[in-house]
Amino acid sequence: MKTIEKSLVEGRLVEAHRRLTTRYRDPRLSPEEARHVEDLLNQLAGTVIYSHKSLLEPAYQVRPGDTLQKIAQKYNVPADLLAKINGIRDPERLEPGTDLKVVRGPFNAVVDLTRQDLTLMLSGCYAGCFPIGVGPDASGLEGTYTVQNKTLDPAYYDQNNRMIEPGSPGNPLGRCLIGLGDRVSLHGTNDPGNLGRNTHSEGISLSNRDIEDLHAILSIGSRVVIRR
Repeated sequence: MKTIEKSLVEGRLVEAHRRLTTRYRDPRLSPEEARHVEDLLNQLAGTVIYSHKSLLEPAYQVRPGDTLQKIAQKYNVPADLLAKINGIRDPERLEPGTDLKVVRGPFNAVVDLTRQDLTLMLSGCYAGCFPIGVGPDASGLEGTYTVQNKTLDPAYYDQNNRMIEPGSPGNPLGRCLIGLGDRVSLHGTNDPGNLGRNTHSEGISLSNRDIEDLHAILSIGSRVVIRR
């Protein structure tokens, strides 16, 4: 920790972020130390990964004919993420010569069914943690998946194949759905109280705000590990 604190004082944030990630969920830490490490990691991830500052990669200078989608594909991240990081309101209009903050993906995720949270990782470094809800029968979810599809405002079909409209208060999938294959998904919720006690055993729920963030961060093909 002394080495990490020295890196922070000297402004070597990328180094501090990388070193501090090795202490994340270290079983040797006390609960207070673990909270301190996670608080620092959230601050560092916010600056190193999600701020306008180009700390991980040199800024990308927009060239004639560039689109945000093409740039995002080059760096293996969703265009929505670059739009959010750079405050771009109209992704179809990029001014040649403009410098963009870029990060090189893909992001990956680790879902911990025991802790009931999802941790994002980027190039082996901590990139955020979100609370989740899991069903009572989640014993078969453990494994390694990849993001297969991403859907905004998904419709929901109940056991009788009746459709619940997107955006309906009764739709348990909430704002977004990230399909992992094998009928497993990450999705929003129509009831924030479901987090920690969700009864939808075929999926893992997050708050609508968090699932919208994940929708913009995870790429098709991103790896998601579900474990206990």
